[in-house]
Amino acid sequence: MNRLGNILFHGNDPARADRMGAVLAEGNCNVVVCETADELRAEAGGSHPDLVIIDVGALGRPGIATAAALRQRKPETVPVVLWAEEALPGLYEEALGARADDLFDGKLDTVGAAELMLRLRPLMRLSTQYAEVRRRIALAREFGVSIPKDPDLSVGDGPYRVLAVGRSPALERRVVAALAKRAKGVDFRGDPLEGRDYLFDGDYDAAVLEVGGGLSGDDALEFCRMVRNHPHLYNLPLVIIDELGRELPRDETVRAGASLVLAAATGENRLRYF
Repeated sequence: MNRLGNILFHGNDPARADRMGAVLAEGNCNVVVCETADELRAEAGGSHPDLVIIDVGALGRPGIATAAALRQRKPETVPVVLWAEEALPGLYEEALGARADDLFDGKLDTVGAAELMLRLRPLMRLSTQYAEVRRRIALAREFGVSIPKDPDLSVGDGPYRVLAVGRSPALERRVVAALAKRAKGVDFRGDPLEGRDYLFDGDYDAAVLEVGGGLSGDDALEFCRMVRNHPHLYNLPLVIIDELGRELPRDETVRAGASLVLAAATGENRLRYF
């Protein structure tokens, strides 16, 4: 049987490592546990993993520092995910500074495990795309094409153009405040169908949909499906802000195409990170 991906897990709490390992194994992933940062660096450099998960819930800030160090290595194309079931003060700002690709800050219950695996899939797909780029570069160089061996494939730090869809005008101000100086522009649309058309015809880096104020959970699921069925938008970051609470199941919404679901009370720093 083919594995979904090869994952390195860095943490020093055996119980937490076993719990995450069980979730990943159930998701058909091969997992190697690295207790120390030195072990992680050695494995990351020699085994070509598809993904790295760092347990900052157990390691604290040294785990975030390890993520930042991995990002400074060449090639810097292995996705890095931080795991913390409870947020440390300043966690989101530090994760953003470390350039971690995702931060899973939910419980690893049945729903949380399903959401985690859904969020890891596009990152592992990205890892596969990076590997293909490296193979094509190597082949091109064999045929004499002048191209750097390790070109810069890092993601820039903005500015970003974002579409905000919702019935509350405060949503636009909230997204602008979260992006701060990283905003190229935020377009606000109150109707999801109009928002869909803007996404289809425009050039956006991300979209935010606020559920509530007349937009139902079913509206959110349909919006996600429409976006993901468009051939140019299958990788677009799509964040749902949930004003409805339990009426909008996180795992079902992510399965429909949302990148993640945030609670209505999500703070500015958390929204900025995601």
